[in-house]
Amino acid sequence: MYVGIALMILLALFMLVPGGYWVVNPTVPGWVKPWMLWPLKGTSRRVLRMQGWAGVLIGIAILMILAALALRTEILFLLAVVVYLVALVVWAISLAISFSEAKRPTAPAT
Repeated sequence: MYVGIALMILLALFMLVPGGYWVVNPTVPGWVKPWMLWPLKGTSRRVLRMQGWAGVLIGIAILMILAALALRTEILFLLAVVVYLVALVVWAISLAISFSEAKRPTAPAT
């Protein structure tokens, strides 16, 4: 049981830290390889900020699930599910924006 709790906390941190970074600083670090950004096609500041919010919301949902298990309340668990679903919607919208930005023709350099 404790291993599961520790893994959930690590997963929450894994979502919160990079998500928070992209909310505050929506740029891709130079060391990131293109394959690491899959399934994103275009990485504008808007897309990265939305991806960051999705990560933060998923991390919060995981922590809410842990709190619901500790406090044994169903309402907190249901609220965590709602937060998770909102995160999925934000992620899907950012992915759609990413695809639409990748299809948009770029202006020729003059």
